[in-house]
Amino acid sequence: MKKTRSFTLLIFSIILAGTLTGGFYGRKVQATPPGGEQVRATDIESSFSEALNIVEANYVDDIKHENLTKASIQNMLRTLDPHSNYFDSKEFQELQSEQHSQFFGIGVTINRRNDRVFILSAIKGTPAEQAGLRYGDAILKVDSKQATEWSTQEVLEHVRGPKGETVEIEVERAGVPKPLTFKIVRDAVPLPSIRNTYMIKPGVGYIALVGGFNHTTEDELLQAMESLKSQGMKSMVLDLRNNPGGLLTQAIKVSNVFLQKGQSIVSIKGRDKSSESRAHEASNPSPEDIPLVILI
Repeated sequence: MKKTRSFTLLIFSIILAGTLTGGFYGRKVQATPPGGEQVRATDIESSFSEALNIVEANYVDDIKHENLTKASIQNMLRTLDPHSNYFDSKEFQELQSEQHSQFFGIGVTINRRNDRVFILSAIKGTPAEQAGLRYGDAILKVDSKQATEWSTQEVLEHVRGPKGETVEIEVERAGVPKPLTFKIVRDAVPLPSIRNTYMIKPGVGYIALVGGFNHTTEDELLQAMESLKSQGMKSMVLDLRNNPGGLLTQAIKVSNVFLQKGQSIVSIKGRDKSSESRAHEASNPSPEDIPLVILI
């Protein structure tokens, strides 16, 4: 059993280390670099204004300053690492809604590939599933507006909206000669961390924790494990593949379910050398003691 515990600790350490670069949210950041050195606003303003003036004077179409400013910030952060992101006020509110596992929409996950936005899944029990949307449907229109050139974010912005209102979605489905149109009433859509649980074979349970770490993740995991135990689970597969990250506090709580009391989970150290690093250790006096395989 000791070997299993060591393996589990190593895997959780890899997961946390790999996502702390920006995949987890919840920690405040400082605006002033360590040592008090700051980039002068006049330097940035001069370069940015010059570039903006050139674009405004020479670009063939009218421009929106707000869009250019936002794109500038986003591209600046993309030069850091894949997990550094900028959210405007609206996007941040949506992020918070997702971390609380609920928003108003139709309940689909989508992805853009081959210059089109496709439905990856219709979440079980949501308006999208009940209406008949399914994996592989290519979104053509939303409320009669052409959506073939939209980004996934633009599609989400048009699909989400007030509860009770209807959104019309036209899709192209493989094997069907004509586009299909669905009129769907928006409703509260759960965004659970755990998207699937079942028994792989007698004694072996499977839990897919692929929806990120939000405010309900630990509770979802414990409930899923209890359900599988009632079905005879003696060992478990925990699937974390494609998990996008989320709340660090919940990632720590999930680790705490499996690790022995006193074992290190994660330590956090910022760029500012004067700030104290924070270490988190497992505090569970009775951790889960079943054989565990983690997919990452």
